[in-house]
Amino acid sequence: MLIVFPLAPLFSLSTTIADALFGHGSALLGSPYRLGGRHENGLDCSGLVWAVYHRLIPNLPTSAWEQARLGHKVPLKQIQPGDLIFFATGRYREVSHVALYLGNDTLLHAVSEGWPRGVVLSSLSEHYWKTRVLFARRLSWPQGTVWEIPGKIYRVPYVKGWYQGPLVDGRPQGKGFMFFRNGDTFVGQFLQGKPEGHGVYHWRGGAWYQGQFKAGLRTGEGTYQPRHGAVLHAFWVDDQPQKVEEASVSLWPFLQHSASNSSPHSASTLPTRKSLLPVTQFVAAFEPEAVYPRRLVGRE
Repeated sequence: MLIVFPLAPLFSLSTTIADALFGHGSALLGSPYRLGGRHENGLDCSGLVWAVYHRLIPNLPTSAWEQARLGHKVPLKQIQPGDLIFFATGRYREVSHVALYLGNDTLLHAVSEGWPRGVVLSSLSEHYWKTRVLFARRLSWPQGTVWEIPGKIYRVPYVKGWYQGPLVDGRPQGKGFMFFRNGDTFVGQFLQGKPEGHGVYHWRGGAWYQGQFKAGLRTGEGTYQPRHGAVLHAFWVDDQPQKVEEASVSLWPFLQHSASNSSPHSASTLPTRKSLLPVTQFVAAFEPEAVYPRRLVGRE
């Protein structure tokens, strides 16, 4: 009799950063604020970092100023998902708040004032946080820790919406889906966190584009259908049509009917920049404001 023992999984949830950050971290969204708290019934900013990462990093400290000594500093222009961002939210330029960076301009943190209060998502480019940021640190992970399980479908919350699909180093890569809070959607290929390759972008109002993308912009051969008007077959550069032509891309079945009932634009009827709907952009780099106020309103 042959007995087969199941093989142990190559990765476990306890050793993947993505499952801790986007899985457990996202599950804590909406938790109330509680000074010194470290669990879903109440957390403060450093308690949230501990709750997300303590299974990965033994003896993880529970105060923001101690966490500010972990790992190594990274330039704010080079921050990546999983990094810790530190802020001065008190009266002086010293660490008083910490947030987890999810990518795409999004902070996951616990705030004690304002609305909503508790564990929330915020934009790093928001004036309040942009003028109070001090520095970022990248954690040193124990040997054997990996970012994500290759090919696994993750769901990642962002300030602008949410992404569902595979990740590489915490950023969307491969075939995925993005839903924006303004109602737009994108399904297609991602590379290093941005649409790259073939994809379909739908605007909330009913317009759509199917074709090539590069670094999040329409670049290459593509077909654009406004809500009202003719289909535009063109070659695009940096989100603008440069040359009208009969595109060779095959339209998805649900797009073929509307395209067949519209005539393509001629070279003399290229839409103006104002008439073209822009695609919602992903944020890659962060530019802190140069002037730091000496005295600040207290807020964690």
